[in-house]
Amino acid sequence: MHPIAVRHGMRLFEQDATLILLDLVSAEIFRTGVLNLFYALAAAPGEATYEDAKTHLPQN
Repeated sequence: MHPIAVRHGMRLFEQDATLILLDLVSAEIFRTGVLNLFYALAAAPGEATYEDAKTHLPQN
């Protein structure tokens, strides 16, 4: 990763921009140490049901 800290200049996002939640889908590390991170939009809270959750829980 190449983190960058910016303290002045043109903003990429507005100060009061809507928060966009993301989920990390995959990560790949190259021999050089560079990371390739792939994100997708996260599901909004409350969209899933209990029945949806049961499909991801271990069944006894």
